[in-house]
Amino acid sequence: MKFLTWNCNGAFRRKTGALLTSHPDLAVIQECENLTRLDLTKGAPVPTDQHWYGTNPSKGIGIFSYGEYHFSLYENYDPSIQYCNPIQVTSPQSFHLIAIWAMPHSDRQQSYIGQVYKAVGKYQNFISQADTVILGDLNSNQIFDKKFRIGNHTTVVNLLAEMGLVSAYHDYYREAHGSETRPTFYLYRHQAKPLHLDYIFIPKS
Repeated sequence: MKFLTWNCNGAFRRKTGALLTSHPDLAVIQECENLTRLDLTKGAPVPTDQHWYGTNPSKGIGIFSYGEYHFSLYENYDPSIQYCNPIQVTSPQSFHLIAIWAMPHSDRQQSYIGQVYKAVGKYQNFISQADTVILGDLNSNQIFDKKFRIGNHTTVVNLLAEMGLVSAYHDYYREAHGSETRPTFYLYRHQAKPLHLDYIFIPKS
């Protein structure tokens, strides 16, 4: 099974063809337009299921599944935890998913990784009830731990480890958090300012 998480930097309607080269079974797209603005019948595979959440119709989080993978929003979803969407996936291999676009919050302590920390706590039972994948643009890295949040990057990684989840990237490449050699983002699009901010956490098993 192939997962894709991509902050498309807006205008996803002009970039949907990128899905053709990746052939994901499930894609989470940050900074995605409202579904009413997309025509996914042209230049991209047609989703089996789709969901969008956002307060700005031009930039939200879009979730798309393909093939035999169907999904629905968890009935106990808490929208106060911004852009952390718990999803129940039904397929030949059913599982739970939390799709994330970690954003600023009016309370700075709850911004970015603070929202992820709240989501992990809120959805602890959801995570424990089935194999769970947590993926998205967390806008976080261990190098930012000194910034005051209700939960920092290392705290979240350790909590997920206690639940049996590991970062697929770090497990595969045997790299430590904060010492990544492959960036997922360039600050202000400057290649001299690489950062690793996007993650897929999967069951260690």
